[in-house]
Amino acid sequence: MTNKIQCHRKQFILTSVVTLLLVAVLFTTVSFIPLPALSAFVRQECSIPFYDNDEIILQVTPVEDGVRREFTPLANIPKGLIHAFIEAEDSRFYLHNGVDYSAALRAFSQNAAEKRRVSGASTITMQLAGMVYPSKKRGWYAKIKDTTVAHLIESRLTKDEILELYLNNVPFGNNVEGVTSAGRFFFGLELQQLSPGQTSCLSVIPRRPVSYNPIDNPATCSDSALRIFNIVYGLDLPEVSSLEEAQDYLLSSAQSARKFEWPFSMPHYIPYVKKTLKDGQCRSFLSIKSDLQKLAEFGLKEALRKAASSRIHNGAILVIENKTAQVLAWVGNNDWFDEEHGGQIDGVLVPNQPGSSMKPFLYALSLEQKTLDGMPLFVPAQIIPDIPMEFGSDTLYIPLNFNNKFNGPVLFRTTLASSLNVPAVYILSKIGVDNYIEFLLTLGFESLRYSGKEADLGLALGAGEVSLAELVCGFSVFPRDGVYLPMSFEKDAAQEEPARRVMESDTARIICNILSDKAARVKGFGYSQVFETSYPSIFKTGTANQYQNIVALGATKEYTVGVWMGNFSGDTVVGKTGSSLPATIAKTLLNFLNDDKQISFEEPEHWKKIPVCTVSGMKAGKNCPSSVYEYVPADSSSATLGECTWHQRGSNNKIITTYPAEFQQWFKEGFRKGVLDHSSSPLRIITPVDGSVFQNNLSDKKRQKILVEVIGGKEDDARELLRVLYDNAPLKEKGKTIIVERPFSFYLPIEKGHHTLKVMFGNEEHSI
Repeated sequence: MTNKIQCHRKQFILTSVVTLLLVAVLFTTVSFIPLPALSAFVRQECSIPFYDNDEIILQVTPVEDGVRREFTPLANIPKGLIHAFIEAEDSRFYLHNGVDYSAALRAFSQNAAEKRRVSGASTITMQLAGMVYPSKKRGWYAKIKDTTVAHLIESRLTKDEILELYLNNVPFGNNVEGVTSAGRFFFGLELQQLSPGQTSCLSVIPRRPVSYNPIDNPATCSDSALRIFNIVYGLDLPEVSSLEEAQDYLLSSAQSARKFEWPFSMPHYIPYVKKTLKDGQCRSFLSIKSDLQKLAEFGLKEALRKAASSRIHNGAILVIENKTAQVLAWVGNNDWFDEEHGGQIDGVLVPNQPGSSMKPFLYALSLEQKTLDGMPLFVPAQIIPDIPMEFGSDTLYIPLNFNNKFNGPVLFRTTLASSLNVPAVYILSKIGVDNYIEFLLTLGFESLRYSGKEADLGLALGAGEVSLAELVCGFSVFPRDGVYLPMSFEKDAAQEEPARRVMESDTARIICNILSDKAARVKGFGYSQVFETSYPSIFKTGTANQYQNIVALGATKEYTVGVWMGNFSGDTVVGKTGSSLPATIAKTLLNFLNDDKQISFEEPEHWKKIPVCTVSGMKAGKNCPSSVYEYVPADSSSATLGECTWHQRGSNNKIITTYPAEFQQWFKEGFRKGVLDHSSSPLRIITPVDGSVFQNNLSDKKRQKILVEVIGGKEDDARELLRVLYDNAPLKEKGKTIIVERPFSFYLPIEKGHHTLKVMFGNEEHSI
C-alpha cells in the first residue's frame, strides 16, 4: 500500500512538473507569437485637435469614416476618470493577467441561474483585444478569441500601456472613440474640465452607448453612473452630502450633455499644418488670431461680392508676424463648399503670376550689385530710362508701362514706387536673369527653381508663377531688415530653420523707405488714398494675366499681409478691376493689428540724404528747377557726386535742359523742352536689335517697313549726315540715296533673306 501511495505521489509530482513545464513553454511560445494587428493598432491615426492662439478649438480632424478619436497620454488623463472607468469596466484590472476567471465564473453562475445574460466578465484587456481583432458577430468564438488575444496583449504591454490604449480607443457610438473625443462630444469640454458627475456619466456610456447616452437618456445614464460615483467620489464633494443629493447631482450632470457640433474652421490651413506636425503629436496650438481670421474672411467675401460681375470668384489672404514669422491668419479661398469655382483649392499655396508685386525684390538686388571697379551698379539717386526699348533677338520683348506711356528719365525711387514696367525690365537686363533667380531662391521662391528661366526678362514684371505664401514670406524680409524666416505655425514651437540674412539691412531699409513714399507713388497711382495709413507702412501691388491675378502686399514693422484675388477657372476677367480691392483688405487688416502704433522703419546706416535734381539724379545745382532729398553712399564726397550738368543757363539767361542721346526716341515723340546731347553716346543702332526676325504680312506688302533708330555720334561738323549701307550698298529710296539728318531715323523695306545694316557718322560706325 505504501509503495502504491509513493508511486502515485511520484506520478502526481511528475505530472505536475510536466504540466507546469508545458504551461511555461506554452506561455513562452505564446509571447513570441507575432501580433501585427496590435502594432498597427498602436500606430493608427488619431484625430488632432487644433486650437487658436487663445486655445479655442478650431477643428478636430476626423480619421477613417469620419470618426473622431483624439489621443491623450495616460499621464494627462485625470485620475478620477481613470478610476471611474476601471470601476465601471474592470475593477480587478490590476489583479488579473488579461482574463478575470473568478468574474467569468460568477457571470456564468448568474446567467445560468437567471437563464439570460445579466452579467459579463470582459476585462479591459479583452475589450482591447476585441478592438484590435474585431469580430463581425459576438459569441463563443469571439469570447475565445478575445481571451487568447488578451493573454497575448498582457505578455507584451504593461498595465498602463493597456489602459492608455483602451481609454483612447473605447467606442462611445456617434462616431466617437476615446475618452477625450467623448468628453468633447457629450459635454463640449476638455478632459480636465469635466466634473466628477460628468466623468461618472461618461464612464458608463461604452457599456450601452444607446441606452446610457446622456443626451437622449439622462435619467438612465445618471442611475447607472450612481454606483461609480459613490465608489470613486463618495460624499466628499461640497455639493453632495447624501444619497439623494448624489442622485440629483448626477442627473444634473447628465442633463448638461449637449451634442457637440464639430467645428470646421480654416479648412484649407489645418490640413496643410497637419502635414508639418511631428510624429506622435496629438494636438496643436496654433498662432492663429481668430478675431483677425474672421475679419479676413469677411473682408475677402465682401471684396469678391463686389468683383463677382468681373468674374473674379476666388481669393486668399495670409498674415504673419514679422518677428517670428508666425501665421496669424490664413484664408485659402472664399468658400470651401463652392465646387463650381474650385472652393477647395488653397489660394495661399497655388502659384499664380504676381505681376508687379515682385519688383521690390528686383530693386533690392540691384542695390547690392557692383561694377567691375567695386562701385554700386545702381543707387537710389540715379536716373533709370523709361523709354521705348527692345530686348532679345529671335524673340523680341518690348515692355510697356501700365498706361502705355513713357516718362523719359525717372529717378530710381519713382520707378519702383510708381511701379513702372520699362525701368524694371531695364534693371533686370543689367543684372541678369540667372542672378535674379538665384537671389529669389534665397528668399524662398522655390516655385521659380525650374520655371524661372522660362519667364526670362518677364520676371521683372512677375511673369513667373509664385504662391502667396512665398510672396508674403519674401516681402516680410524688408521690415525684418533683410533677414528671411520661413513660416511658423504653432505659437510655442521653436523655429526649426535658422534665420538667414539674404540682403544687407541698409538695402531692406531703403526699399521700405521707397515703398512708404507717398510722393514717389504719384506718377503711377496719382493721389490715391488706398495706401494711406496713420502709421508707417509699406505697400506693393501687382496685376497679371489680364487682371486674372490681383495681388496686394502690405506691411508694418510688426506685421506683413498678402491678399490675392482672381479665378482658378481661367475665365477672362471682365473690365479692369485693378489692385485697389485686395489693397483695401490688406490695409484693413493692418489697421486692425496696428492699433495706431507709430513704429517707424529704421534709416539706413551707411547712406546719407542730399538734394538731387529730379531730372538728372545728380547733385542739385543752382540751375535745377526742382530737387528732392535722396540717398547716396555716406562716404560720397562732393567731388565724386558731381553737380547737375543737365541744366545750364543759355545766352538769354534761360535754363536749358540737355538730355543724353539715349532719350532721343522719347524726346522726339513729345513736345519736350530742351535739347539732346547726341555726343553723349557712341553711334548706335537702337532699333531694330541685332538678329531681329520680321514676318511679312502678305496682305499688305506696300505699307510694311522696318523703322530704324540711331542715336549718338560725335559731331565734328554740324552739316554732316548719317551714311547708311544696306547689304553693303548705299540705302536708296525711289532710286536715290537717302539723306538722314538728326534725329537719325529711317525705314528699311521688308525683303526675304538675311540682311546687314551699317551706319556711319564721322569716324564712328555701327553694324547689325
